Amino acid sequence: MAEQGRTVLITGANSGIGLATALELARRGFDSVGSVRSAAKARAVRKAAAEAGVRFERSCST
Repeated sequence: MAEQGRTVLITGANSGIGLATALELARRGFDSVGSVRSAAKARAVRKAAAEAGVRFERSCST
């Protein structure tokens, strides 16, 4: 898969288009890093990813 080893940074990854994009790119093999505004939102993103069956372990919060 050409996407393996490629990293993407998604801002606003905790909801809406940002979350959908993060999950889809993770499904396609990208190493997705999401930017969210709080640790609680970061946990929610990781939970959504786990429920979708994709790996999304890294997130950033301010």
